[in-house]
Amino acid sequence: PAPRDVSPPRAVAVGRACTRARRCTLTVAVSELEPSSGIASVRARITFRARCARRKLCTRTRTVSGRRRGDRLFLVQTPALPRGRTTVRLTATDVAGNAQSVPTIVRLRLR
Repeated sequence: PAPRDVSPPRAVAVGRACTRARRCTLTVAVSELEPSSGIASVRARITFRARCARRKLCTRTRTVSGRRRGDRLFLVQTPALPRGRTTVRLTATDVAGNAQSVPTIVRLRLR
């Protein structure tokens, strides 16, 4: 019998660029041990602080999916973000359904 894919993939941010409009693009490379069934998707959970009332700050979360740019390369584009610190948690999933257990954390500082 063929060996089963039981190992989860691992996402790593290999590049980042932000525009003046504070929209960021992360280039994500995904690796997985053999035997690999292939990478299915990359999801990013974006957390930031934003105004929700007059002077009160609230924590907001957005989830976006990465677009495939190669066999193991994905692009994640954020919506327009407020000034300040933003945390992006990247999670990769393979075709066999194995998900990355501990997300890769990328911190952005937008001015």
